[in-house]
Amino acid sequence: MKLRAFDIDMDFEVIRNWITDERTHAMWSANRIGFPMERKDFEDFLKRQKEEGDNAFAAENEDGRIVGFFLYGKNGETMEGMLKFIVVDPEHRGKGTAQEMLHLAAEYAFEKTGTAAVHLNVFSANPRAKRCYEKAGFRERNTTLGAFTYKEEKWDRINMILPSMIQS
Repeated sequence: MKLRAFDIDMDFEVIRNWITDERTHAMWSANRIGFPMERKDFEDFLKRQKEEGDNAFAAENEDGRIVGFFLYGKNGETMEGMLKFIVVDPEHRGKGTAQEMLHLAAEYAFEKTGTAAVHLNVFSANPRAKRCYEKAGFRERNTTLGAFTYKEEKWDRINMILPSMIQS
């Protein structure tokens, strides 16, 4: 697997088909992108994220097929990197693909951007993703109760960080 810059022309139609229901979309995007996802909306979203310092990445398998997506940004004050909007092709879930992608993303963050820590957020309504992040070496740092409302549900937002990077 390798990471490369996300290319809207090559990659949008691929990732748009990975999230097919509104609830999963909300877990992934916190409704910051409309559902169903349209190219113009996603392009505008990526532009706003870029202005905030985030870069979009695609993960490619050995066949050159895109199997994952995420955004990465670094906070210059805290020196923490943050992974956002992480998603993996449904055909590759449960096969170690996300863990490999997260490992490469963390390697990039530490080696290329000199970050002191890498963290991410996950909603309590997404226990499968939380387990994946734990397997990749992340652990809970804090939880914001009722941080997000989806229809009649209240979801907690769990912040997770790599354990070796936690300052004592």
